[in-house]
Amino acid sequence: MANPDTPTLDTDDAESTAPESTLSLKRSPTASSYYDFDQMPWDGEQGQSWMYARHARAQQRGLRLSRFRFVVRRATKTFSRRKYPSYFGNIEKLPLNTKPGLIFNRKKKIYTIGWLHHPLIPGHTTTFSGNKRKYKPNPGMVRSFYAPKNPVIFDVAYHTKENGESKNGEFKMATYHPAVKQVNEIGVVAGNSDE
Repeated sequence: MANPDTPTLDTDDAESTAPESTLSLKRSPTASSYYDFDQMPWDGEQGQSWMYARHARAQQRGLRLSRFRFVVRRATKTFSRRKYPSYFGNIEKLPLNTKPGLIFNRKKKIYTIGWLHHPLIPGHTTTFSGNKRKYKPNPGMVRSFYAPKNPVIFDVAYHTKENGESKNGEFKMATYHPAVKQVNEIGVVAGNSDE
């Protein structure tokens, strides 16, 4: 059995063949970029405490490029009864790098400025759909934050009970770790092109 702390060169976009339990959180240096959730399991109970950046990008590509009012009409209801994607006003004052966008509030019939947020599921490449059988027991704590008209430019954060008094806690930004390029004996750069 391979040592889980030994970094492996992941040179394509294929899924890892190693079981999730053997993948090390602090894979340094690594040839794949990833988001770190400070050792908090993504589903609040167990599971990985990190996510490949390429998986987050693949899930974001599945979101519609449309107005918020169109998105809400087709949003899926999850077990917590929240529809996703949903409005995020950033009352926590997260240091988001993405710029907010104009969002139509159907209840108040006005436009407001903010972001949309949507669940991200580590280990998956398909966009969260609210399917109870596929995502047991819930969508987990990881979310993407993006402007309504550009879901491919996004930030990643996660719920943590340590950061607030709400049921799931406030959000905390995930730490992005870029892929480390490795140079072999003849000077060729090897690494994942998932930047």
